[in-house]
Amino acid sequence: MASSVCVQIRSDHECFGHHLISFFKTFQVSCSFCEEEFTSEKALIDHLMMCGNKTDQCPNCRKYIRRAIFAYHYENNCANPDAPSTEEEGIQKTAQPSKVRVSFFY
Repeated sequence: MASSVCVQIRSDHECFGHHLISFFKTFQVSCSFCEEEFTSEKALIDHLMMCGNKTDQCPNCRKYIRRAIFAYHYENNCANPDAPSTEEEGIQKTAQPSKVRVSFFY
């Protein structure tokens, strides 16, 4: 996203630095769920954790679905991405528990 100032060739470092500061003061990114705008990445990340966990009612199945998975749910005929598939269920029923040793090195 180039501003009219970006298009001009700048040889003066001070002027270019001033341009960068003014550009990032006006830089905004919006939440993909609610379109609220933010001027910092940290503020957006903090907001997405909260906003993505809110629920909206699916117009097809009428269940309340978290915004973070709503598009997947809706586009896949009300599928639940957290539910095991029938293939996974078969594997879980036949699989024998195994002992796993985990070591952490610091």
